[in-house]
Amino acid sequence: FSPRWEVRHAGLLALKYVLAVRRDLAGDLLGIALPMIRKGLLDDDDDVRAVAAECLLPVAKNVVDLFPSDVSVIVEILWEVLLDLDDLSASTSSVLELLSKFSEFPTPPGIAPLWTTLDSGIDRDDGKSECAEREILHDAHIPLDQIVSEHVQRLFPFFRHASLLVRRSAVACLSATLKG
Repeated sequence: FSPRWEVRHAGLLALKYVLAVRRDLAGDLLGIALPMIRKGLLDDDDDVRAVAAECLLPVAKNVVDLFPSDVSVIVEILWEVLLDLDDLSASTSSVLELLSKFSEFPTPPGIAPLWTTLDSGIDRDDGKSECAEREILHDAHIPLDQIVSEHVQRLFPFFRHASLLVRRSAVACLSATLKG
């Protein structure tokens, strides 16, 4: 990853368009690109985070099917990123949209409901997570109602956002979370 945000942004933007246009290559490309996309989601620059989230929108189903343990890590990163977003953040809508997209898919056996636990163990410096080394077990130590409660509380600030797109994404994310 380059130290310049412009280079990181441009690289992820190119990846976004390649994944959107060449979905037949998604399986091969995602195996290489997911670590970079995770780093992009944890980036300090909001534009880089937005494009990283948008990279996965057209291929979310491929990610769920081919890399379910990575989805758990990505979803945890997205829920953590929500804590850092404010009214002026460019990535708010993209992060919420990707969260709702992943929440629409059922979790496979061996993965915790809603793809996540509250204790993510994310190390924001290098984008790695304790959870990346192991699958999150279905019988997670945190009750599902507590996870849902925490997630809903993180969505509250976005229901009054100035942008209709952000409010719509927050409602879609809430709906998908409650269905999950």
